[in-house]
Amino acid sequence: DFTQLLKGKTKFAIFKLSDDKKSVIRDLPEDAENTENISAKPEGTSTYDYFVSRLPENEPRFAFYNYCITIEGGYGRADRDKVSFVSWCPEYSAIKGKMIHASTKSGLIKHLGENKIAKEFQAASEADITQDEIVEQFNAMGNVKVAGKIVAFEGEEI
Repeated sequence: DFTQLLKGKTKFAIFKLSDDKKSVIRDLPEDAENTENISAKPEGTSTYDYFVSRLPENEPRFAFYNYCITIEGGYGRADRDKVSFVSWCPEYSAIKGKMIHASTKSGLIKHLGENKIAKEFQAASEADITQDEIVEQFNAMGNVKVAGKIVAFEGEEI
């Protein structure tokens, strides 16, 4: 799933710890072949909103999302893909689950390649990964500041 994400063939991938807590596995919706499972996305729901809805309220997840932002500056407008890591660890998760999640996170990022991830987000609730919050954090990145300002997020003008 991560390789497909890097190639732009999928928008997101969600992973969780296995039941025995010894490995990281894909978190798939029932009867799905991939994490994204766009066919299960409700009509009229954006891919990003569907992604956020797939993150459980009380269990940690490791997620990757290929954000599409449009930057406008001195060189005009340009679309940029930013593959980002979302460490989803809700406030009401079990303490043991939070600890295992935290200790597994850095190893997972190193295994996949830190240089392939544009930004890392820590999220304990949906408020931490709203469009406004994501755009604000991307706008604070040096390479985005130099290029201009984000004017569109996921194809929608802001």
